[in-house]
Amino acid sequence: MEQLFGDNILFLYFLGIIVIVNYEVFSKKQKIMLIYVCTYGLMLCRNMSVNFTCTLLLGGLFVYEEFLSIDSSKYKYINNLFKRVMDFAFLYLFSYKIGYIILAIIIFNAKCISTQIPLLISFLDGNVIRILVSALLVVFSCERIYNNPLEIRTYKSIERIFNKYPYYAFTKIFNDNSNVLFNKLQMVAQIEDKTYMKRQNGFSVISLNYIMTWVSEKSALIHEKQFTRRRCKSYSINHLVKRIFNIIKKLILKKQKFLRIRSRIKCFLIYKWKLICDFLSRKKRRYLRGYSTIEMQLIRTLAISKGLVTGKPKNIREAYCVIVRKIYELLYTDIFFSGLKNEVIASDIKKYRSYLLYIYLHSVSTKINGKRFNSVDKIFSSDDVANWPNELIFVATLGLTYQKITEKRVERYAQVIEDYGLDRNIILDIINNN
Repeated sequence: MEQLFGDNILFLYFLGIIVIVNYEVFSKKQKIMLIYVCTYGLMLCRNMSVNFTCTLLLGGLFVYEEFLSIDSSKYKYINNLFKRVMDFAFLYLFSYKIGYIILAIIIFNAKCISTQIPLLISFLDGNVIRILVSALLVVFSCERIYNNPLEIRTYKSIERIFNKYPYYAFTKIFNDNSNVLFNKLQMVAQIEDKTYMKRQNGFSVISLNYIMTWVSEKSALIHEKQFTRRRCKSYSINHLVKRIFNIIKKLILKKQKFLRIRSRIKCFLIYKWKLICDFLSRKKRRYLRGYSTIEMQLIRTLAISKGLVTGKPKNIREAYCVIVRKIYELLYTDIFFSGLKNEVIASDIKKYRSYLLYIYLHSVSTKINGKRFNSVDKIFSSDDVANWPNELIFVATLGLTYQKITEKRVERYAQVIEDYGLDRNIILDIINNN
């Protein structure tokens, strides 16, 4: 081998990675651990620099994860360089703990760079201490890979629910029961995410489409209140004053346009401020569920196999799971659902969003006054959402927060009850009988 490649470490290293990843006896975690240990050992034997060692490690793992992965379904959704870099960064920072290995490499080479930052690492000048600390970090990283509090499913596993309810089959159901089915799904969206049916492309709360839709809604609500207030006052003013007011209104049209823009900016800043405050406040339950779109809730349910915290975090481990889960939702919601849209060739956005809601009701868990259901469809005797009673769908949707369903909570959605002609007595009977 040495006669073939000479002293070319680059070729030997990548050849070693290919051998490891093609050894089917090992799991993915074991393969990554072997790559970590081999890289660390190569650095010891060859006395390589920090930059070169980290470049080899990151380059080799990037090629393995994004081009040689056994999860073939992944390439349907992650199909450009930017998405590949985001995917690699998230997986290896939070799932495969690459930070510990890089830190071990830096500490081992601390003597070489001590002249640059002597105050930071002067205590590591001893060879024994450096080797011991760096070796312990390698062992610790391997341990953390196996005991990761939050684990993500493969894309092939996530796709199973979509294979069970394929888009072409839903299209037939939707065409046969278009009005009935859409009204039921729209009711769920109005309770959980009012912007859902209005958005064209955005799937997460950081998407531009979601922010613009949210701001437009809030601006429209503010202007409607202002218009109602002005209209009420105008009843006590005579016709002449009305005409004068209309003339003045036309003259200051540009000013009103400026005020509308200012109102939208104000709504956007308020939205961002509330987002930060509610996320940092552990006392509020919105820390867990706040500012999640329906798509974000769906991807978390389908993708997270371990560490899905459904209540307030009780310790640092659970708080870590919540934070990493939120990062996952923000990064992968748009990646997955935009890729799925291209995969099923969904040209009708209304039908595609209805399909996601249909999958949502067959995937997410709910709790009705203490009784937990693994998915909403478990409450009903049929899989066909078009046959589900509206009142029971309403109650099941309220149960998605896992909070107790009371008459007071029901009254918060009085507008939904009125819009969809729901019977309050039936809703209260369902609540009291469960």
